[in-house]
Amino acid sequence: MPGIPNFKIDLSHLDPRRRRDRWQELLSTHEIESIEDRAAGLPSEITGWLVDHIALGPASTGFIRLRRTPTHIRRDQIDHYAFGISLGGSWNGDACGENLSVAGDAVFVMDMARPMVAEASHMNTIQLVVPRDLLDAVVPPRDLHGLTLQGGAAGLLHDHIRSLVRRLPALTQADAPAVVKATVAMIAAAVRPTADNLAIASPVVESVLLARVRRHIEGHLGNPELGSDTICAALRLSRSRLYQLFERFGGVSAYIQDRRLTRIHAVLVGGQDNRLLFAIAQSFGFTDPSHFSRAFRAAYGISARDFRRQGPSDTPRTSRMAAASDDALVTWLRAL
Repeated sequence: MPGIPNFKIDLSHLDPRRRRDRWQELLSTHEIESIEDRAAGLPSEITGWLVDHIALGPASTGFIRLRRTPTHIRRDQIDHYAFGISLGGSWNGDACGENLSVAGDAVFVMDMARPMVAEASHMNTIQLVVPRDLLDAVVPPRDLHGLTLQGGAAGLLHDHIRSLVRRLPALTQADAPAVVKATVAMIAAAVRPTADNLAIASPVVESVLLARVRRHIEGHLGNPELGSDTICAALRLSRSRLYQLFERFGGVSAYIQDRRLTRIHAVLVGGQDNRLLFAIAQSFGFTDPSHFSRAFRAAYGISARDFRRQGPSDTPRTSRMAAASDDALVTWLRAL
């Protein structure tokens, strides 16, 4: 099955002046200008993916100024919504009188049918372009130009797009319609977080929430206090919501223990860590040697001591929970 159509434009071989001119040719939807000397603020490459009816891709800049004028709008007739998934840096300017001020992690919206001017400073973003009719079909038309999305649903949309970009190389064209449907549902929930929109986006929200909690757990396995209370406090989740997310894994505590054992198992497989067994176990949050020994034997059918002595060749390498379970530019924009 064919993969998702994509392109990569690499301008690193061009001298700064020619790079600036070439960027203006490629990004004819806007007037683009490096505020730094010559073209130092312009990215040397850009990558884009066309996922059915939406387009997205990462973008990084130094100090640049962007303008979309009435002349641009009349010339290209592109009226999509452009969502910026900010990962760092700052973005300031004006969207028809609406002040633009974005910094750090955020999601903001630009209406390409309306003029704008903005200056970006060391901005890292994922740009997501959504056709107007696709969004208007699920959200009553409203003025989104220059809007920074707020609230929990906006944070989940931010996580969803970051996860999607990571997974794009593995997706196929057969996956694209479902990806678009899920993404538009998440946008609708963030733009207009009504009960109906949140209900439609619920499956995606659950997936994003679960991924967020799992990343938190993975980053805190060495903390012996890691558990439901600390997770709920750190991620602002209710206990009932957390329990619901991890029901399929046998519960939060079971999942945490399984991840700890899996990481310890990987260390022992590597054979490079010569610390005492319980010292390794302590580094992944175990506090009781007897508990660790029983848990390891229950998961792998062999004691940790014997496993280390005999080596991994005759023992399982996956835990019991492992099976349970992110002018071409203008042509693409016109094709959406």
